[in-house]
Amino acid sequence: MAEMQVENVQNAIVGSTVTTAGGDVLVNGQKVTNYFYSSQYQDLKKQLDTLDAGFLNTQQMSEKYPAEEYFKTELLKIDGERTAIINKLDDLKREVIRLAETFTKIPIKTERLKFARQHFEAGDYAAARAILDAEQMGTELDALLNRDEQLQQQQAENKALRIDKANEFLIKARLTAVDVHLPGWFEKTVDYFEQSLKAAFTLDNVFEYAVFLHNHNDFDAALPFYEKALSAYRGLAETTRRRICRTWRRL
Repeated sequence: MAEMQVENVQNAIVGSTVTTAGGDVLVNGQKVTNYFYSSQYQDLKKQLDTLDAGFLNTQQMSEKYPAEEYFKTELLKIDGERTAIINKLDDLKREVIRLAETFTKIPIKTERLKFARQHFEAGDYAAARAILDAEQMGTELDALLNRDEQLQQQQAENKALRIDKANEFLIKARLTAVDVHLPGWFEKTVDYFEQSLKAAFTLDNVFEYAVFLHNHNDFDAALPFYEKALSAYRGLAETTRRRICRTWRRL
């Protein structure tokens, strides 16, 4: 069987990534790393060289002693081991290519990623992996998730407070609307309705504003608010229908 020298393969193209016969990994024409640098490649290549030498020696012995079954069996064994190593080399090359592409796609903003990329480019994958301390990153992730949870809680609380403010301005608008002797009462009522909507859209303030505008013959301005209210009522009705359906299914 012919020997296989991994470093003598022709250029391989994967998308915009090229791996040269010299081990260089090029992404979009720029060298990212050389997978021959890595200790993983060197170890596997050393094992393959040893197996190749053993295979050649055993092949010579088999040719010298063709009747000896031991050498034929040993050739098959060594060939299987060589195939396993070659497959590992192919896996290594494929993963290095994918990692090189990933490094060129993602934003490198943290110190860890910067150092990890430097080690990767130098072929020191173990050091690159060690830089990304999973325990420390996990602790930081938990802190970020807790922060998100706190922010969501604050947003929920803020939303409730905005609805309260919307209701206050709604009542302010209604109280102003009934005081027709107040100078500028119409404009002030409109302003308070707008402040209510600015705080939060609710079924009450949207519909009440639409009715107010309608009653004062501003039909064009009232129409969008009627449509918003109608859409909200339909959504509420659909939610109620689904809840009733789920309740009936449980019975």
